[in-house]
Amino acid sequence: MLPPRKPLVSLRRLDLSFNRIEGLTGNGSLPETLEELYLRNNTLRSIPTTWSRLPAVKQIELRSNSIDSRGWPRWFQTPKGYCDNYHKLTRFEDEAMLSAPNPPFWALVHTPNFSHNPLEIDVIHFLQPFRALPSLTYLSCENCVLFGAITDDALCYVEIEELRKWLRKPSEIPIVLRVSQKAALWN
Repeated sequence: MLPPRKPLVSLRRLDLSFNRIEGLTGNGSLPETLEELYLRNNTLRSIPTTWSRLPAVKQIELRSNSIDSRGWPRWFQTPKGYCDNYHKLTRFEDEAMLSAPNPPFWALVHTPNFSHNPLEIDVIHFLQPFRALPSLTYLSCENCVLFGAITDDALCYVEIEELRKWLRKPSEIPIVLRVSQKAALWN
């Protein structure tokens, strides 16, 4: 029997920029200890959903790849129009939101760069996963063919823990959840 595989727990920085990397096999998971990820100027076509769990990451550099709308993760999104100050949530909407993949858990990331990828997605769809990141100071997505209007949906998010607590109390229908604003996107 072969010995078990172990992750690279001491890896802090991974720079594979300016290569011909097209993607990752398996689930594409990276060590949770990773702080800096540089894969610019490759031919990546997608971002693995497993990358949503990188708690130590501070810098993500994925500019100048081939990531398009099919390769952009379907991370957590609120329904269109939800963030008009307060919204009465229905059972159908709450279950739809919680069934979506979690937003990225990148508590320390401050300047992710996705520029020069042919995303061709709605600007709201691009911005929503990043709304709750507490350390985000600059988000770059130049020349990515984003379209649509920037509305309140881009700048607010649902407190997921409040939503989960409400689900445990089915007698409280409907409930008004607090909507938080994330102004760092505009700074």
